[in-house]
Amino acid sequence: GSKQSSIVISQLTVPRNHPDYDVLSLTGSVMGGSFGSKLFRTLREKYSFTYTPYAYHTSSKYINRFACGAEVKNEKTDSSLTIILEQLQSLYSDGDLSKEDLDRIKNNNIGSYLMAFENSGYISDLVQSADFYEIPIDKIKNYPQIVQNITTLDISKVAAKYLTPEKSYIAVVGLPSLRDSLKKFGPVYEYTLDIKPVEESKTNVKSSGISKEQVIEKFEKAIGGKEAISKVKTMKIEGSLTLSAQGQSISGNVMQVFEFPDKVHTLTKTPIFTNEIWINKTLNKGWASNGNETNELKDDELTETEESTKFEFFDITQLLAKTDYKVEVKGEKDGMIMLKVVDPEENESTYYFNKTTGLLDKIEASQVTEQGPMDITMEFKEYEDFRGIKLPLKQITTTPMYTTTLDAVYWINPDISDETFQPK
Repeated sequence: GSKQSSIVISQLTVPRNHPDYDVLSLTGSVMGGSFGSKLFRTLREKYSFTYTPYAYHTSSKYINRFACGAEVKNEKTDSSLTIILEQLQSLYSDGDLSKEDLDRIKNNNIGSYLMAFENSGYISDLVQSADFYEIPIDKIKNYPQIVQNITTLDISKVAAKYLTPEKSYIAVVGLPSLRDSLKKFGPVYEYTLDIKPVEESKTNVKSSGISKEQVIEKFEKAIGGKEAISKVKTMKIEGSLTLSAQGQSISGNVMQVFEFPDKVHTLTKTPIFTNEIWINKTLNKGWASNGNETNELKDDELTETEESTKFEFFDITQLLAKTDYKVEVKGEKDGMIMLKVVDPEENESTYYFNKTTGLLDKIEASQVTEQGPMDITMEFKEYEDFRGIKLPLKQITTTPMYTTTLDAVYWINPDISDETFQPK
């Protein structure tokens, strides 16, 4: 196999005539456009992971992408990705781009631009491109001054706006054995050289010989049975939370309180952020707080928050009663029964139930965000019995941006005041 991996981290940006375009293009030079750029100084000079790292910003009319990449040693693939992400983040978090370094890069770009004017073909291309991209001709004339006016603050602002980890897409062409080392960056999707998903090309899914009703019934029995579940009126969950992203971790605490089926209170606290939610369906109200201010949730925001804070395990037992949901058995794979669920908004999830125990092992879902669909995987481990209800002590949630691990304990039917379910 190859001794190198080809890695690229990219982000969607702006049309060619957008005000941020020129700053993003200069940022490409800052990241990897010359021997003094950030990736040359790190990936090449400091770590010797590659000889020719690069970064650039494309120049299409309607949409563009910012890309950073390199050909790196197989064993340095994950380390190289981490370094690129760190260097992107440093553009807006560390302030380590000096005015002197930026001036050097600007002068180099301006010099190359002016020297190209010795070629008449280059000038005609500029005029033609300006018309096609709908760029004022004065901008072509004044381009050197436009670049000269760009500051380190301008670079920082566009980096924070477009080049953050949650807006990044990572592509790696390399050995299949690298897959596990890449999981820390988010869910890994593997493709053949024909750009076909590996899971589709060599799937082991087979007919399960079991109906969706039987899958749900077996799960219900596995966690305690219909009668035991019906006796649960309230629940409290407390646990420690670890959030990991780009090789760094922060710890915090989580508390969730339920009064079934209409009331929820959740509180997440870390050294970096606090998030608190109250849902009270009997009042048809909800609130959210970031620790500093509390706002009432309205309309779609309230509906979405209600959905995201539901208690997943009891909700599963009611799936077949939801007439606006589509539920079907996809088959059996690796000892798991796969249940496909499509909600009214056409969001698809796959539930993996252990064929032997009937317990839920994993959910794979897609969540709509401002940047587009985001794939989420939730794993449930180490089930224990809590007053007749079997629940997981550990829940691991993985997204392209981060991984959270929740170690939880449960209280069944504790006394809970009504005041818990609305802000004080």
